[in-house]
Amino acid sequence: MATKYYIRQGGFSDLKATGSIYEQTIGRSSLFEILFPGHQAEPEPFTKWVRRLFWKRYWSLGYSLKVLVATDENDGPGKRQAQASEKLVGFTWWVRPAESMSFYERWISPNAWACYTMGTLIKYLNLFFPVAGLDFGPLAATNRIFDPITDGLRNTPRRRSAWFLSAICVDPKYQGKGLGKMLLLNGLSEADRAGVATWIIGLAGVEDFYTHHGFVEAGRVNVEDFEAWDGGSVMFRE
Repeated sequence: MATKYYIRQGGFSDLKATGSIYEQTIGRSSLFEILFPGHQAEPEPFTKWVRRLFWKRYWSLGYSLKVLVATDENDGPGKRQAQASEKLVGFTWWVRPAESMSFYERWISPNAWACYTMGTLIKYLNLFFPVAGLDFGPLAATNRIFDPITDGLRNTPRRRSAWFLSAICVDPKYQGKGLGKMLLLNGLSEADRAGVATWIIGLAGVEDFYTHHGFVEAGRVNVEDFEAWDGGSVMFRE
């Protein structure tokens, strides 16, 4: 029985599965030991935070979720049987900056209004019912430290309009099959068709992978409070 993989646009119903994969991969990286020390010992607050993070991303303009699905080729006839055999095994979050969006997309489109409405609801949810059990101090420091560095590196019109690969994750059980490459190339193909550059902030040990696909390191964000982080390379593909 052969397993096939395909990529499709992610929906709201995919957020639980993608959040679980995020926790098993990026959530266990050295970065998150700095952001939320000890979160793996008591995972429930972190799981709740990831859930709300993904809600916010899904209802934020510019964010795009793509999911990688595994399906068994010979599971029997019928659409229902085929759907039952599907398993979500990876995903990407890409972010298009305002410079890459039209006036219609940002202000007039139905999606813009939906994002504004849902984003406001999520904002008040976090305000009145915050996630307990996590120290958000280190997370708040990312904006203070990362943003000035990345803003300084995005110093040309092409870089300012570049799409940002915010996350790329593959279920640990399915790693080593080239699926991360499949996800990356899918996003890069879309960026190439749109005529835009792309960029990342990499975790530890990913530089060679991204260099192989045309990315070049322009700087690093593992400074100050994040000096202990072994990742942090800012790489552009122009």
